Amino acid sequence: MFPLAESIVFSYFSDVMERRRTNTRARKNDSEATPLGGQILRVMSGFGYRKNFLGWRVVSSWKEIAGERIAKISSATRYADKALYVKVENPMLRQNLSMETDLLLAEIKKFAGSGIVERIHFH
Repeated sequence: MFPLAESIVFSYFSDVMERRRTNTRARKNDSEATPLGGQILRVMSGFGYRKNFLGWRVVSSWKEIAGERIAKISSATRYADKALYVKVENPMLRQNLSMETDLLLAEIKKFAGSGIVERIHFH
């Protein structure tokens, strides 16, 4: 590039950056800033994806929700129509877990809110 053109371009961008830095109207106050996660959930709610997102979040956080003891013998595999599908290899343990469904649903409700998971299917 030519030295004169270089200096003109540099001068132009310097002016633009200075105007952006000093333009306080364009920036929001810190008190107006909202967390990105909250904004994502708000947008997803507008499109009707919030419950589905939170349901899959339960699947990915199964170990945290169910605890170490239950997570060792089971794994959440999918979420559909307000139902969580949990795989348990041992039939006896599957039966025992089915008796703890109410406790697990209470933990899920604490984690994701009510109305996200209404039933658990053990398979």
